[in-house]
Amino acid sequence: MPDTARLSAWLIDAAALAAILLVFLKVFDHFKRRPSLEQELEKLLRQIRSELNQIRVEHAEHLAEVRARVEGAHQRVDHLTHDLNNKLQRLPGEIVDILHKTGVLPRGH
Repeated sequence: MPDTARLSAWLIDAAALAAILLVFLKVFDHFKRRPSLEQELEKLLRQIRSELNQIRVEHAEHLAEVRARVEGAHQRVDHLTHDLNNKLQRLPGEIVDILHKTGVLPRGH
């Protein structure tokens, strides 16, 4: 009859070896399925390009908004300048009219 102590020790060693081999195979399988470094770098490059394009789109939108605001401000300044020039041109005549109405400056002079 075989020695049960030796048999059980051998079975325990075999189970431990099988467990180690299974872990090794799992690790090997994991790394075998992983993409290569080149694939990882290409993926990273695509992500960076995508993010850069998104930033460009957002920047272009923001720039268009700023340009529209600046253009609107320029138009408002142009209108204010035009109105101010018109009022300044009429001012001397209005001052003379007020002086005539109040009698400070007699008419006909």
